[in-house]
Amino acid sequence: SSYRCYANIQSLLMHLGKNHIFLMMIIIFIVKDIFHTLLVMKSCKSCVESIDSIKPRIHKFRRDIILPVLFRMMYCCGMRPSEPLHLLTEDVDLNTGDIYLRQTKKNKDRHIIMSEDMRKLCLKYDSLVDQRQWFFQREDGKPFDTNWMTKHFHICWDNSRLVKHGSPRPYDFRHAFATRNLIQWIDKGKDVMALMPYLSTYMGHSELDSTFYYIHLLPDRLLKSAGIDWHQFDGIYGEVPANED
Repeated sequence: SSYRCYANIQSLLMHLGKNHIFLMMIIIFIVKDIFHTLLVMKSCKSCVESIDSIKPRIHKFRRDIILPVLFRMMYCCGMRPSEPLHLLTEDVDLNTGDIYLRQTKKNKDRHIIMSEDMRKLCLKYDSLVDQRQWFFQREDGKPFDTNWMTKHFHICWDNSRLVKHGSPRPYDFRHAFATRNLIQWIDKGKDVMALMPYLSTYMGHSELDSTFYYIHLLPDRLLKSAGIDWHQFDGIYGEVPANED
């Protein structure tokens, strides 16, 4: 439980004493990250569900049609905020579920496959909107930008009546995607270490260390899993910043 975790930390800090202030600060930041990530996972799901109730605006873009697909795509595919906004219609294969992400971070291209449920949702969305160049397109023919996305993310978050822990942002969908997949693999008894390169490639990480970061954010019951080889983490402390790789 949270209480037991904090009690154990308090005992450790008292044992370390003042001579280990730097190590104490590291422990505090790690624990803060763990609780933030677990809260984000639960909150992102609730936020996505609240999007379905958003009301259309007269003489404006059909946000009630666009937002449920856009945010679910981020949540289900672990995209960076800019990636779905830069999709051309030709980049999304509605028959196979293949998504072609062009010139993403560090000018890298990659292909990802969306789930069958996500493919069907995109297919329905495509039937409701006009012909266009961009998969998510404004009325003036231009793609939406990340400022617009962030604005509507907060509208949806407020509509969900979720309590804000820190500063929630669209990027949290990507973090929730990575952590959710790791938890599912461990629950199913999968070899997490063997699957990490696949997750890293899917998310477009240039370094595997960026993907390993999410291992440190798992709950205690999962950290003891035999599917994780902790010896491979010796010397790895690559904390991912707000807009990680």
